[in-house]
Order: sequence, then structure tokens, then C-alpha cells
Amino acid sequence: MKPATRRVLGVAVAAALVAFVLPLYRRSINLSDEGYLLLQALDLLEGKVLYRDMDAFVTPGIWILLAGLFKIVEPSVLASRWVSLGAYLASVAVAARIAMHFAGRSAGPRLALATTAAFAVFSVWAFPVWTYAFYSPFGVLFSLAGAERLLTWNAGRHRRDLVLAGLAFGLAIAFKQNYGTFAVLGAGLGLIALHVSEGRGRATALGGLAVCVAGVSAGVLAVAGCVIAYLLAQGSLAAAFESLIVHPFVFAGQHDVPYPSVGLLWASEPFVGADRLTYGAYSLYTTRTPAEWVRWARLLERLHILLYAAAPLVLASAAVLTLRGLPRREPAARDLALLLGVCGGLFLGVFPRADYNHLINVYPALLVLGAVTLHGFAQLAPRPRPLWLRGITVAGVSLALVYVAVAAHWYVAQITSLSKPLHVRRGGVLVRPEQAEALHTLVSIVQGESEPGDTLLTVPDLSMVNFLSERSMPSPYYNLYQHHIGHDGGAGVVAGAEATRAPLAVTRYSNFFSDRVGLRDYAPALTDYLATHFSLDYGVANDDFL
Repeated sequence: MKPATRRVLGVAVAAALVAFVLPLYRRSINLSDEGYLLLQALDLLEGKVLYRDMDAFVTPGIWILLAGLFKIVEPSVLASRWVSLGAYLASVAVAARIAMHFAGRSAGPRLALATTAAFAVFSVWAFPVWTYAFYSPFGVLFSLAGAERLLTWNAGRHRRDLVLAGLAFGLAIAFKQNYGTFAVLGAGLGLIALHVSEGRGRATALGGLAVCVAGVSAGVLAVAGCVIAYLLAQGSLAAAFESLIVHPFVFAGQHDVPYPSVGLLWASEPFVGADRLTYGAYSLYTTRTPAEWVRWARLLERLHILLYAAAPLVLASAAVLTLRGLPRREPAARDLALLLGVCGGLFLGVFPRADYNHLINVYPALLVLGAVTLHGFAQLAPRPRPLWLRGITVAGVSLALVYVAVAAHWYVAQITSLSKPLHVRRGGVLVRPEQAEALHTLVSIVQGESEPGDTLLTVPDLSMVNFLSERSMPSPYYNLYQHHIGHDGGAGVVAGAEATRAPLAVTRYSNFFSDRVGLRDYAPALTDYLATHFSLDYGVANDDFL
């Protein structure tokens, strides 16, 4: 393919991808995680200090990025989605470059196109997890960018690529500490495997490895130094250490969600009760089943279990190719060792909370690793293809088409059902008509019953209501789940509400589906305060909001 033709094709594919995913990025709203990130970014811009004045357990990258955005444009949910769209498109571009690297000039465009198509299909399966501004997509993006730079280094052995890889891994850590840390550790294992496989003397191998570690470390430490300097300047380094290093281990013990067994594929009901919420995509429980036989066979639930089963299968298959080729000093195997290390590290980020949202967060890495691994096995396949291999190929393509068909059904369903503009100043997105009405009513009540500058107590996970109604949070706690406020029974939230004389509270007394302990048990000080200091004036959306 001529370079000019390749450029035209690349532009056409990029335009088609944007046209496909843009409607998804304009739709849905997340009242909890998205809400607290947007509100805290705005509060950061207005002088509050992260970790000291605002409770958070993830490194500050996304907050700084959103605060910078809101300094340039009017704060809104829609404005933040452009940042998320940029991260998605950059991830696809990096994944396509990795695919091109492995497939070469002849097959590279085809593999890159297939990888891009997989990203498009999974943007629907992931909806809306990939579409709102969140730290996980950026952590995965920069981890993959680090892997791409290591592959480039391995091709040309320019030390600047090691430093660039380290900078990318450092940014991954700056956006999500566990993703970035696991990715760089995985990259280290890949570099060890690469140097051992080169068959040189021990001293030469150790010297080469030391050069690699020094280059990558220089990039990581450059980013880490900037983050630490920022925290020092804000006077929040000690608080950040507690939030980012100490607390995640406490959180892991309270909110672990087990990885589902592949044996659920044969269960009569793979998901029972709340398991559909924990292990299923948003569209699984918000979209009508396309046919009665699909509902009867629990096909959609089984497709979700297959996604869980596919993840370790992809990693194991890549490991087989790597171990086969390394003793033979095959260049592709050494490259695959690097990519496998990074993607395997990212997969560890699913644990210990293996709900569907955490799985799908790292699926971009599994998609690109899967594409490269399939290409590797295709190169090894005998020609002409034996009958058994043709059968496996037909079965695999048929299964892929089933995922495409489900994605098409869900895509149309979300585009048509999320159709009502959210007519508040900081909205701009399209949601379900009943949700638009409820949120408009809720924001109108808050703005009518309070004054600008008042605080609003939202319980337990309604920070988006504060953001939309332009009312601040009364305490450092923006999400009121157990791992945020359980340490003092909610007393810190009460103290903040009393200190700011919060005139209103908006609550929904429902327990988060993956929490073992309910609000009344882990935050008795808060529930007693609400019961004794407030009276019920309004119920909105059939008392979903009080």
C-alpha cells in the first residue's frame, strides 16, 4: 500500500470512528463517580486542596486535567466528555501503532484496522464506563503508550525511547497509581526476559538491563518529582501519602469482588439478583432483551462470563507465543514479552474488585494484546489450513459476530432511549426523558430553596447534584460509602454540615449493590443527624430522591 493511500485510509477510518462513538460520548450521566470528579476539579480550581480538603484515593492527574479544562471553558458535563473522547481516540491510535509494529508493512494496516474495529465494538460493551472523564482510561492510555515506546526502543535501541517510555509510565501512575505501577513492573519483567533471551554473557545482559532500568526510571522519576513538588507546594504531601498508599489496602479488604468462575457458563442462571449489576454491562439491565430465546438461554449473561474467561486466556496465549519464541531469539517474541508484561500488569488492576466496570477498564490492553497474539498464531499456522483449524476459525469469527450484533442492538437502544437534553447550565448531555425531568426538578428545588454560596449535603453518592445546582459540598467527603466515611461513623460529614449550616440535604437511602454493610450501619452519626435535624419536604422521581 502506497504511503499516500495509507494516509487517506487512516483519515477515513478515524473520521468513521469519531462519527460512531461521538453519539455515545454525548449521552448518559453518572451521579456518583463522574459527579465527584467534576465537583472536586472545580473546587480544586477555586482553591481547595486535594487530599487535605477533599477526600480522594487516586493520584491527582485527572483532577488537575479537569481543573485546567474548567479554567479554559465553562464547567459542564459535556465539556468534560471531550477530554474523555480525546483519551479514547489516543488509545485507539496507540493500539493501532502497536498492531502495525507487530504485523509489518504488508499486514500492518489490516491488523490495525481490525484492532480499531474491536475498540469500536467495545465502546458499546463498555458504555458508559469509557465515555465520562475518569482516571482509569488515562492510566491505561499512558501504560499502552509506554509499551509502544519500549517496542520502538527495541527496534532502534535509542535511549531516548526508554526515557519517553518512563515518562508515559509516570503519567500512568499520576492518573491511577496501581495501573501505572503494575504496568511499569510488568515492563520490567519483559525487559528482563528480553535481555536473558539475547544469549549474551551475564555481565553484558546485566549491563544492558541496567541501562534500560535507568532510562525508564529517569522518566518515571521526572513525573513523580513533579507530582511530589505539587503536593509539597499545596501542603498535602502527608495527607496524600495516607490517601494514596495506606488507604487503598484498607479499601481492598472491605470491597473485594471475586472474579467469576468460568463454570458459570453452564449455570442455568449465571447471574442471580444483584450479580447482573456487579458483573454485567450497563446496557444489560437497561435495554430490552432482543428476543425471547436470548432471554431464555441467558445468552447475554454468558457472553459477559466469556469476557471474563477471555482475559486470562489472552494472557496465557501470549505467554505461550513468548516462551516459544524467546529461546529461538525471535524478534517478535522479544517484543511480545514487553507488551505482555505491560498488559499483564494492567490486568492485575482488576483485583481485588473484579466487577464488570473494573474489568472493562483494562480491556483496551487485552484487545491490543489479543489482536497481536492472534496474528502471531496465524503466522505459525500450517498452509493449507487443516480442517480442524478452519473449524476453530469459523467458530471464532461467528462468536465475534455475536458480540458485534449485541453491540449494534445496544448502540441503537442507547441512542434512541437517551434522547432528552439535560437543560441545566452545567449539563449539556442527553439522558432518559424521566431522568432529565427528575434532575431538572431536583436542581430547581435546590436552587429555589437555597442561596448561592450555601452548601448542599448529598447522601450517599449524589455529588453530581451539587455540580449541576452549583452548590458546594459541606465536608471533605464527596462520596459517602463505607470506605470513605466508615472510620468515624459519618461524624466528619456531620461536623462539616453543622459548620457550614447546610440548609438542605438530598438523599437516596439505597445501599450500593456491592457494599456488604449499609449506610445505617456504617454511618450511624450521619443517619441520626438526618433524622433529627431535617424534615422531609420533597420527594422526586417516586421518592428516589428525598
